[in-house]
Amino acid sequence: MRGLATGGLDGGLEPGTLFSNPDPAGGAEPGRRGRGGRRGRKGRRGGRTAGEDASTPADGEPSPPASERPLTAEERLQHALKLAYRHLTKRDRTVAEVRTHLEKREVDEASIVAALAELREFRYLDDERYAARFVEDKRRLEGWGHLRIEQGLRRTGIDREIVDRAIAEDPLRGDEAELAVAALEARLAGRAPEDDRARQKALRLLATKGYALDVAYAAVRTYERRCAEREDH
Repeated sequence: MRGLATGGLDGGLEPGTLFSNPDPAGGAEPGRRGRGGRRGRKGRRGGRTAGEDASTPADGEPSPPASERPLTAEERLQHALKLAYRHLTKRDRTVAEVRTHLEKREVDEASIVAALAELREFRYLDDERYAARFVEDKRRLEGWGHLRIEQGLRRTGIDREIVDRAIAEDPLRGDEAELAVAALEARLAGRAPEDDRARQKALRLLATKGYALDVAYAAVRTYERRCAEREDH
């Protein structure tokens, strides 16, 4: 027995190694996994190797980012409508004004046509309504004559037929002479023109507001007469 123990020690074995349980696969201690265990498989998840982009599809072609994906026709239409609604929140607009706004923002033609059609269908855009309100506001608030009203409407891009109809249907068109006199009253505060120079200035005022020349002359004479009548009383 001693010889066996001695021989084991003489063979270079350390004490206690006769009773150890070495790992035949590579010397790993009991209770531990080698590199081929779970840790070794950590680099592959869901069938992809470590370092492979999760956004890469199975065929190897990367999907384009959402920002680079072409918009659908419906998405382009919704974008055009959003721009148009925002433009309409400030004040009423004409069809031509909204079209120009969308063109400046590089909206494609098909989306512009579709957006304008939808806005007109639901009465967000109505050139006839716009023209009627324009005439009324400029008459009552600005004291404009029909010539300037017509010029202002044409600058908005409204069709000539709609402009002509709005002017013809103006309920105050027949009272333009009195409106011109009222414009002089508001500007001159009841003071009569003292000389021809003052009369010419009054005529230019009415011409600037869009009154025809014959209407302006008649209005100045009427205004002077009324000023004189007030002085007599």
